[in-house]
Amino acid sequence: MAELRRLLGRSRLVTLLGAGGVGKTRLAVELARRREDAVYVDLGSATDPARLPLVLADALSIRLPSADCPLDTIAEELLDRRVLMLLDGCEQLAQRCAEIVDELLRRCRGLRVLATSQESLRVPGEITMAVSPLPVPDSHAGMLRSDAVRLFVERAREHVPDFEPTPAVADICTQLDGVPLAIEFAARWVRLLPADELLARLDDQLDLLTAGPRTATGRHRSLRAAITWSVGLLTEVERRVLRRLAVFAGGFEVAAATAVCADVPSGAVLVTLASLEAKSLVVPVKARLRLLESIRLFGLEELTAAGELEVTRDRLADWLCALVDSLPERVFACAETVRRLEDERANLAQAMRWVTGDRWAQLATTAARHLWERGETAQACAMAAHILADDDLVPAHRSVAFQQAAWFACWEGRHEQALRLAEVAVELERSLDRPLVLGEALGILGLARLTRAEFAAAAACYEECLVIVQPLGQPRHIARWLHDLAWATLRAGDPQRAATLLAEALKVIRIHAISALLAGALHTAGALDLELDRTDPAEHRFREALRSGRITPYLTPRALEGLAIVATRRGQHERALRLFGSAAATRRNFAEPDGKWREAVQEATEQARARLRRPFAESALAAGHRMRPKEFILYALHDTPPAGAGGGVAEHNLTDREWEVARLVSGGMTNRQIACRLAVSGRTVDAHLQHVRDKLGLRSRTQVAVWAAEHVRQEATSASTSSPASVARMRLSRDPGPMKPSAMARST
Repeated sequence: MAELRRLLGRSRLVTLLGAGGVGKTRLAVELARRREDAVYVDLGSATDPARLPLVLADALSIRLPSADCPLDTIAEELLDRRVLMLLDGCEQLAQRCAEIVDELLRRCRGLRVLATSQESLRVPGEITMAVSPLPVPDSHAGMLRSDAVRLFVERAREHVPDFEPTPAVADICTQLDGVPLAIEFAARWVRLLPADELLARLDDQLDLLTAGPRTATGRHRSLRAAITWSVGLLTEVERRVLRRLAVFAGGFEVAAATAVCADVPSGAVLVTLASLEAKSLVVPVKARLRLLESIRLFGLEELTAAGELEVTRDRLADWLCALVDSLPERVFACAETVRRLEDERANLAQAMRWVTGDRWAQLATTAARHLWERGETAQACAMAAHILADDDLVPAHRSVAFQQAAWFACWEGRHEQALRLAEVAVELERSLDRPLVLGEALGILGLARLTRAEFAAAAACYEECLVIVQPLGQPRHIARWLHDLAWATLRAGDPQRAATLLAEALKVIRIHAISALLAGALHTAGALDLELDRTDPAEHRFREALRSGRITPYLTPRALEGLAIVATRRGQHERALRLFGSAAATRRNFAEPDGKWREAVQEATEQARARLRRPFAESALAAGHRMRPKEFILYALHDTPPAGAGGGVAEHNLTDREWEVARLVSGGMTNRQIACRLAVSGRTVDAHLQHVRDKLGLRSRTQVAVWAAEHVRQEATSASTSSPASVARMRLSRDPGPMKPSAMARST
């Protein structure tokens, strides 16, 4: 509202733009209610451009003596009046609305116009304001901060006063794209359906979300009516393109849209996309476009009715297969590949439901790789096994499937199986004329050999990779195999040659800006420095590795573990354990395939744990495990602990009351005695103790007592070297006496 008032202060014509049901009318009407000079003009039923001046005159209570020049009469009546004219629903007569508004604004100085439309009027001086759907929740935890959820709950309580939201409500609002009209219709169903069941039925949302208010205009009485109104204003070409776009379950790029509209000239597709975006039917999202889900479902109905569903799906599958073929790696995934796969994730999943045979295998292999990159390893392995079970696939697809399954097995610790799968992949690939893919197959075989400590055999695989790819002039592949050969050479006990190979690999990586390989190569350089007892250079390498790479469950943990080993060697044991905890959390289900690195990490972890008392060691590991990526990156690079993680008790995010309960436990009090001391119930004490155990990663009451006693001792030691005031505060903390809890909190 504040922004809208500001815009009306800058311009005499402001147009609210947005898809049907997004809340343009509601916003405009709310502004009009607050102004005495506002006049509402509903254009929803106006279909004849010639009668538009008559509709305006009627709304403005202007009598027209003749129908010859009605616009002149309206202009004369408004000449000396201050009026805010709200034109609601201009999209149906956009051209005529633009002409009338332009003329009236030129002739009537006191006139201002607030229009709602799905496309701009394109009148000189017009300012547009996009009305977007309501923000949907990022997660279930923060769903009550979402405007979409709050609207749902508010409307639901009009029908069920004691309605309480569940996580399903967040998912409903997300699936409805935060469109207010759809959310209001959905909330009406809570009288009959639990939120979980309502969510399950949203595939039929066009028929489900009906029965709007009786006083609403026709296009606002159901979700289908709102969309039918919008689509009914399109040209035939616009409708054809819109229904073809409905085949995309996720967003799409212009090239993909052109592919599924193969019978429309590519230039016309681009122009039509621009027109649909201007009419709020296609939504730009970063460098891509998408349809709101309700419009997509409507488009699918039209696609089916036109008999075009199968051919459009086929075009999408062909485009996705071509995209998969164009990716630079079949199994390994650089950052750009991961981004492309993330963009097309929903489209891949959708296409896999209707394609079969080799096309299915091609898409499924890509989908499995993306699942793996997202950390959904169980689903990725299950999909890979499903692909391998099809003996009718062509060798090219079987080879990639075996490579992928071998890669998964290496990182899950199934070393024997990984070797067998990789050997089959290499055998298949040798019969095909794909040198780069053969290089990848040999690289995975080398990794399988490394996991079994067969270093010479692994180095031989990487040597062959280099022989294959160097004549092709592919810097990315040359750098990869130089690096992996350096890794195998280091593990074979030749650090000098490893250093030479690694320097050559890093040179290629930096010259050609191959960021996808930089983090891995820097980690290997850091491991080499550790091997040679060069702690400071190793720390520099690991920090650069952490800065250079995206967060992945196999590269990021190695950089964190490297910095943790450095911290252990310097006697910074708490820092080391925090970093080890963050690494373990980030690694998730991925097993480190390099046995020597595993041993180094295990040895350093045990050394750091041995130098700290057990509760402190466990607490440091748990604190690291809880850190979010931004927090552990900041901590690893700059020694900056996350907010609320300073020294002492605050380090563990305990509240004052939780700390007090822990301190009284260390003094030998029972829960009943603590409850009497703090004037709370025994159940409240139990809850506080459970929170303390969860936050500190401790398992028993005894561990809590030991931990708290140690912190009391540390604070007493610190206070003895501090000011008298600090000593006084410490005494109060140790012996609260009969003070009430509120007084206790004030004194500390």
